[in-house]
Amino acid sequence: MHVDWAVIPVAGRGTRMHPLSRAVPKELLPLGRKPVVQHVVEELVCAGMRQLVFVTSPDKPAIRDLLRDANFWRGQLADLTSEEVQLHVVEQKRQIGLGDAVLQAQALVERQPFVVALGDCVIGGNNPSALLKRMLDRIHASKFAAIIALEEVPANEVAKYGIAKIAGTGRWLSIQDLVEKPPIDTAPSRGAIAGRYVLNPDVFSFLAQTEKGRGGEIQLTDAIRGMIRGGSDVVGVPLLLDERRYDVGEFAPYYKAFEAFSAAESGWQNRVSRKGLAAGAAIGEGSGVARGRAFARAGLLGNPSDGYGGKTISCILGNWSAEVRLTPSHALRFHLGDGEPLEFDDVPRFVTSVGKHGYYGGLRLVQAAAKRFFEHCGDRLSPPLQNFNVEYRSDIPRQLGLGGSSAIVIATLRALAAFYGCEIPTEWLPSLALSAETAELGIPAGLQDRVIQTYEGLMYMDFAANRSTTERDMTRGSYERLDYGLLPKLFVAITESSAEPTEVIHSDLRKRFERGDSAVVAAIPRFAEFAELGRDAILKRDYRRLHELMNANFDLRRSICKILPEHLQMVEVARSTGASAKFCGSGGGIVGICEDDSMFEALVRAMATIGAVVVRPQIGIWHGEPSRSAATR
Repeated sequence: MHVDWAVIPVAGRGTRMHPLSRAVPKELLPLGRKPVVQHVVEELVCAGMRQLVFVTSPDKPAIRDLLRDANFWRGQLADLTSEEVQLHVVEQKRQIGLGDAVLQAQALVERQPFVVALGDCVIGGNNPSALLKRMLDRIHASKFAAIIALEEVPANEVAKYGIAKIAGTGRWLSIQDLVEKPPIDTAPSRGAIAGRYVLNPDVFSFLAQTEKGRGGEIQLTDAIRGMIRGGSDVVGVPLLLDERRYDVGEFAPYYKAFEAFSAAESGWQNRVSRKGLAAGAAIGEGSGVARGRAFARAGLLGNPSDGYGGKTISCILGNWSAEVRLTPSHALRFHLGDGEPLEFDDVPRFVTSVGKHGYYGGLRLVQAAAKRFFEHCGDRLSPPLQNFNVEYRSDIPRQLGLGGSSAIVIATLRALAAFYGCEIPTEWLPSLALSAETAELGIPAGLQDRVIQTYEGLMYMDFAANRSTTERDMTRGSYERLDYGLLPKLFVAITESSAEPTEVIHSDLRKRFERGDSAVVAAIPRFAEFAELGRDAILKRDYRRLHELMNANFDLRRSICKILPEHLQMVEVARSTGASAKFCGSGGGIVGICEDDSMFEALVRAMATIGAVVVRPQIGIWHGEPSRSAATR
């Protein structure tokens, strides 16, 4: 079935862009040399749309004038199609929501499926993305009520969007429910509606019955929600890493979008290699901009033996991530991350900030990673090297053993590899990241965190000398990917009130090991044995045995390491509900098995009494390995 029609709502008041949008509608603001709406039109035309319906407002004559200029559009679209593209204009006399705007197009498109593309966001950059083509492919796969593009957004931005309750992972996601702008503590996921829909015409009957909802507006989200509750099939299509959504509804994202599009038109383009960047690989955005991302992690078994030739099992925690973004610049510019200030209101705030973030926060990690990248890859880069502006952000809770520091390093290396088109082999990326922390910053650490954050999913690692390989002063172990669908239901609990720097624990342990401390030396092979036995238990789905091994791993750790009372309390409270529990890493965050839903509810209540937050970990993330039944089912 070919879809010809698309509806583009452009009637919004743009209040978040006042006073600028009072003079120029936000849809006509420039992204490079083109107005926003032209980028949207080109995306639709490239996806095969030939009938475009613009829903505008009587208060926006400038948009109507541009849309009715047939000569302009004929010239601008000549390189994209030889077919005629018709632009239709209808008015939304009262701006009472996206759902009402779509309803205004009913007379034109009511007999066939159609696309809805929000007029204030662009997907993919200067070159139109293939997102809509991928969404339209689903029409041939099954009967549907709606197909919705989804973007994974940071936790602190969830309340800005319609959020989907999702089942499954991979290319197609089953949407079980939609919630308009929920607070993060009640949001069903971090999958936000990304401004692109394919809708069955049945949606019009639901829109006609939809009452005003959040904000006193008729929400398209509510109408689709009604379709879901009526038993209709609603599908989510996740954005790929190169399908960045540029939002021009607020000043800050608009400025960044303008910078990216302008840079592309100034000739700042970079070749991008996808090889060797693994599951969470960074890729260029088609505008000289590159991003790298890495997720938090939890050590399930074996830790802390990875720095001593041991064996470990770890999984990714897609609930939290670090992201690094590079844009072309005339000079190298490094910026502090969010929440890492250099100016403080008073001395106590200064002391607290340094204690939590360290000196310069994550900036030292970014700079150390950049230095190691240039040393490692410099002979493969063609001069003159383009300078860059680097920004980073992370919502991984600090100093709770979730791999926050290593995530920033991995994300930086991925972004640099994408920016310069330099391949870093997957098997060596963890070792390069480790060297940035140990050789450059003197941070005691092992390979485990960097391996799982490179490969993602669930990994078994063997760091024994006879299983390791050394090249160019770097060593790597033997790494095996496990099917995370074999895991039982896990939980992760954290409390930021009990943070402790990982260096404190690992420095002491390293010194004792090097002194030949008998307890520590005897414990290391025992940790490795737990990991080996745990691998067999996972493959056999022997969850009782896995439960016992995770508890034993912590108990052994407790026998050789000083445990903070508040950290010990977290483990004991979790175990009191029947769950297993051990540290994710150095302490402050715990992970365990909690299969039963009623037990999970009891665990949430019990952990709340000590100020801890409990979540189900997201191990299967959208851009990772092929979909399997998620461990967080």
